[in-house]
Amino acid sequence: MEHLALYSRPLRCLVVEDEVLIGMALEACLEEAGYEVGGLFAACRDALAWLATHRPDFSILDYKLKDGCCLELARALQARSVPFLVYSGLSRPPALAPEFQD
Repeated sequence: MEHLALYSRPLRCLVVEDEVLIGMALEACLEEAGYEVGGLFAACRDALAWLATHRPDFSILDYKLKDGCCLELARALQARSVPFLVYSGLSRPPALAPEFQD
């Protein structure tokens, strides 16, 4: 928890996961580790609406959401210099968009 001492508030994570139980488990793990979950969303459009007025410190994205691929959300996060990781049960597609290369 030393990394949290550098900040005046807990680091905020945006979680975007279409499976409710998985999202809740991620949220519980993050909160137990001392992070704040700024949003738990199942659809790209809802997360994008939240991003219009909020800024997470990082994000965890499921690749396939209720309204499709998270590519638009990944682009929005990159435009705001918000790091993210993709946490998904799907096999890695053979050709990934450049936003997912790193």
